[in-house]
Amino acid sequence: MKISEIIAEKDIASDWGIELLKVEINNHLKKMRSEREKYLAQMENEYVDEYGLLRMFRDSARSENVELILQYLISFIAKIPSLEEIAEEPVNPFWQFKQFVRNEVNLLLEKDIRNAILREYAQLGMLNDNNRWYYEGKIDEKHKELIDMLKKANFSSEENLFLLFATLEEYCQYLFHVRREDIRRIRKSDIYIYQLVRCLQIRYNKKSPVQPIEEKEEVPGGKPDR
Repeated sequence: MKISEIIAEKDIASDWGIELLKVEINNHLKKMRSEREKYLAQMENEYVDEYGLLRMFRDSARSENVELILQYLISFIAKIPSLEEIAEEPVNPFWQFKQFVRNEVNLLLEKDIRNAILREYAQLGMLNDNNRWYYEGKIDEKHKELIDMLKKANFSSEENLFLLFATLEEYCQYLFHVRREDIRRIRKSDIYIYQLVRCLQIRYNKKSPVQPIEEKEEVPGGKPDR
């Protein structure tokens, strides 16, 4: 059964379901912060070369971005701000949230993330030296699709906010698909993001525009046409 189907069977949009989910997420966020602080403290007492420093700051920035996305989604469940309320804020929450979503989507451009995705195809016997270009292209296609969704949300509105939610939903579904829907191998943060997005869509009676990803994967051979 797909992760999206498992979640659909739960009463996640009820008041008690949301409160339970918020408790789980807040505990998860505390654990993330604690692990990040321990990691940074450990690095202070060790020699770290330039590559190690870059990786440390990269990992810390990624962790913080996920944390901010989760915090924003929780706040939107409590209340989606009106345009008047947004205008009174020192920082526009719509544009800030959009940037956090963009940061997450742009992970598909990062070498270590791309290699992790390619390893999934290799483990299934689908990837080889002759067709690597194809799977690299599939990652690029998904990134472009997600960025195009973000570009459509070009001004503050409830409709465009839900387009940002849909972008996160599409992104999470892609990650679930890459991991073959194995819940043991998917980040808890991605599952929580997906759950919160579905809660928002159900709570505000918004139909998701995201279509399920097809199971079938063709295995091309040879090199691309020149």
